[in-house]
Amino acid sequence: MFSEPLKSCQLLKEALQQDLDKSRQAEIETLLAKAFFLSSQYDSVTFYGQKVISYCQEQDLSDVRIQRLLMENYNILGNKFGRISDNSQAIHYYLEAFEHCKRSDKQRSLPDICTNIADTYIRTGDFVNGVKFYRTALHYADSLKLPQEDLSFIYHGLGHAYTELHDYELADKFYRQTEAFLGQMDIHEKFVYLNNRGLYYYTIKDYPNSMKYHKQAFITVKDSPDYLFEQNLSKTNLAELYLLNNQPDSAQIFLEEARDFFLSIKQTSALSYIQTQELALAISQKAWDKAKVIIQNMNEENIEPSLMLIRKKYQEQYYTQTNQYKEAYEVLGDWIRLDDSLRNEQVKMRVAEIGMRYRQDTKLMKQAIVIEQQQDHMHILQLTSYLGISLCLILIILAIFFFLYYKKQKALISMQQKNKITELKMENIRNRISPHFIFNVLNRSINYNELSFKKEEVSELVKLLRQNLSLTEQLYISLEEELNFVKTYVHLESKRFDDFIFQIHTDPQVHTGQIFIPSMFIQIPVENAIKHGLRQKEGEKRLSIFIQKEEASTIIRIQDNGGGFSAPRSNTDNTGLGLKIITQTICLLNENNKVKLDLSIHNITTETEETGSEVQLIIPDNYSYQLLDKKSNG
Repeated sequence: MFSEPLKSCQLLKEALQQDLDKSRQAEIETLLAKAFFLSSQYDSVTFYGQKVISYCQEQDLSDVRIQRLLMENYNILGNKFGRISDNSQAIHYYLEAFEHCKRSDKQRSLPDICTNIADTYIRTGDFVNGVKFYRTALHYADSLKLPQEDLSFIYHGLGHAYTELHDYELADKFYRQTEAFLGQMDIHEKFVYLNNRGLYYYTIKDYPNSMKYHKQAFITVKDSPDYLFEQNLSKTNLAELYLLNNQPDSAQIFLEEARDFFLSIKQTSALSYIQTQELALAISQKAWDKAKVIIQNMNEENIEPSLMLIRKKYQEQYYTQTNQYKEAYEVLGDWIRLDDSLRNEQVKMRVAEIGMRYRQDTKLMKQAIVIEQQQDHMHILQLTSYLGISLCLILIILAIFFFLYYKKQKALISMQQKNKITELKMENIRNRISPHFIFNVLNRSINYNELSFKKEEVSELVKLLRQNLSLTEQLYISLEEELNFVKTYVHLESKRFDDFIFQIHTDPQVHTGQIFIPSMFIQIPVENAIKHGLRQKEGEKRLSIFIQKEEASTIIRIQDNGGGFSAPRSNTDNTGLGLKIITQTICLLNENNKVKLDLSIHNITTETEETGSEVQLIIPDNYSYQLLDKKSNG
């Protein structure tokens, strides 16, 4: 819109031709009023601006969107009246926009509207109110946390205001702050800055720098047909500088072009300025008749005091150079009185501006003190809240800790009791093994009428019984110890059989001294094989033990050719007791192990095509024989 306002007008008019609801139509008409203003079509600005305002006043004024539309259209009308130098009307509309903006959903525009009010006050010569609203704009910008680049127009306004107040040091400071953001400005913002910076150098009579900035301003807008007002304003300013630089021809061209444009839009302030420059041009060309006509046609109503001072200076020059000393004296007296009045006014405004700044700063200091006190109070409240919350959290954590501790202790006691029961069960099982074994050995000796043993046989029997007592006191032993016990037992039993073959096949990878198994886990299946399988068998009797390593476990297989395993065989006399002891022990031990110890019994066919039985025991590596849970112990 800012780069091509004429095209924007055309597109928005086309959009209005569509079937739209009234709310959407009002928004488009607001945009159209902006586009008409940028393209200097002021009658259309008034038409659409007032139309949207009338629509909004019939709506719910508590709606923030309606407040935004009112703000935007009052602001546009303020811009329009400011452009045609009706400053009182401009201030009226800007103040309306300011009030509606505070109640709208677009409070980010508050700094812009305050700046518009300030600019208008500056144009009327009310620099104190101008500076007041510029500083109000800075306050809102700070409250809204706007980025620094968005504050450039406020710094620029303050620069212009302090130029008019002749506080050139502050003016230069704010202009320099503005210039840092020149590359981020759009065409209109850049023009306004360059134009006012040129006026600053003109005021301090640095005409070369003034010419430099006014030329840059003119170059910024000269190629755009949408910025006719700005182009002709630049021509007016450059014309005066050309006159001061003794270039009357260039000045005359620019003055004629600018006069035609401002006549077309009835911009009286600009026309008064041009008329004053035309008087200066006529004097420089010694065109006395032309100068006389200009003076006679001058209308001195609503002329800014600073322009009137310049005009009186040129009138005094005309009367002096045409030997009209009486008139020259009268005009000079008017000039002196006006200059004194302006100086007094400037002094008053400087004093008033300093007072206003003091009051604002004092107010801000009081607000800062109140805010600081409130912040301290809030800090105390926050600290109290944090302490309260922290205390609650500590109590909750302690409660959770004691609850978990109590629960853990209860679980530990329960586990200890459970393990104690398990230990008692295991002890009971082991206590059943020893009498059972002793009974079997002695029973077979009696059955075979072998009460009169040889000395070495008695010694072996005693050794076997002693080993049995020792082993049954232990929950687990090394594989080497178990095999030694089995060898002693089989050696004693083998003397009762003819044609008996016993073999142990151990994988070289198996280290029997480092592998542990529950005590009697090989002896019991071996005893069962001899007692229930091989004893009644005719012919060759074979009993073999195979021990091999496979992945993460050790496999022990006990094979015989004694006719195989059958249900009657397992229920004869006490034959089931040994296997029952093994099964109960495995169940208790497996509770504390993820990888389970496994026992299986099945029939096999031997290499000689005989039927036999096989007991297979799979012992995982790192198998734990601890009945008490390690976690519970911790």
